[in-house]
Amino acid sequence: MAAAGAAAPFVWTDRSTVAEDLNSQLTFAAIGVGGPGSFARGGKIARDAAKHARPVAVCEVDRNHANMFNDEFDNKLTVYKD
Repeated sequence: MAAAGAAAPFVWTDRSTVAEDLNSQLTFAAIGVGGPGSFARGGKIARDAAKHARPVAVCEVDRNHANMFNDEFDNKLTVYKD
C-alpha cells in the first residue's frame, strides 16, 4: 500500500508559483528593429513576437532605435549595438 502512495505524482496547485516560473516562458532577442523605408519591418515583427514570447534583448546598429524599442518594454531589455 505504501508503494502505491510513493508512485503517485506530486501536483503543485499554487497558481502564483506557476506565474513566477520564467524558465518555462518563451523568450527572444530582436535584431534590427529600426530604420527608414520598407526595410523597417524588424520592429513590427519583434512587436508581434512579443505578443507570444518575452523579449529579453535588442540589437540594433542605431542606438537610438534600440533605446526607443527598449522603452516600449519598460527598459528591461539588454541592449546591444551591432
